Amino acid sequence: MLGAFVQKNGSLAKGMSSQQQQGGGTSKQAIRIWTQEKDKALVESMLELRLGGTFNADNGLKTGSLEDLERKMESKWPGCGLKAIPHIQSRYKTLKATWKDVHDMAYGNNTSGFGWDPDRCMLTAEKDVWDSYIRSYKKCAPSRTKQFPLFDQLIELFHKDRANGKDAQSPADVVEELSKESET
Repeated sequence: MLGAFVQKNGSLAKGMSSQQQQGGGTSKQAIRIWTQEKDKALVESMLELRLGGTFNADNGLKTGSLEDLERKMESKWPGCGLKAIPHIQSRYKTLKATWKDVHDMAYGNNTSGFGWDPDRCMLTAEKDVWDSYIRSYKKCAPSRTKQFPLFDQLIELFHKDRANGKDAQSPADVVEELSKESET
């Protein structure tokens, strides 16, 4: 898992929390470090913009959302130098992908045995459950020992983006419903 995961002692996992800034042509790549505090500020900014109606994480970003986030981050972290593209856009994608993986393990249909510990901000499961899951999803191995302190805030942003089976219909249900409608 990437980015917002933190080692148990609270330090950032080496090499796991940086974003690379792509330079043009033969320029050197600079490392963009995303600290827990900057991640928190970014998520708070996304929530503020969502409440104000200028940010919609469920259906992709609205036009201008990244620029709004750039301005918010600059006001919270003056001189941070974060640009809408590539920094904020890349971090948004990383946070969303990480959140999806954690959410699917904690609440997904095919991940029996996993739970979420809100006090430790970590996934929980027995060793055999982890071992079995990681055999199929190797990229999720770091989530076994990493905290994800922004999980609950990201639920507020991305919850509509995950199917939960509620109100799902089978093809037979649809046919039956159409038949009833045509009779009336």
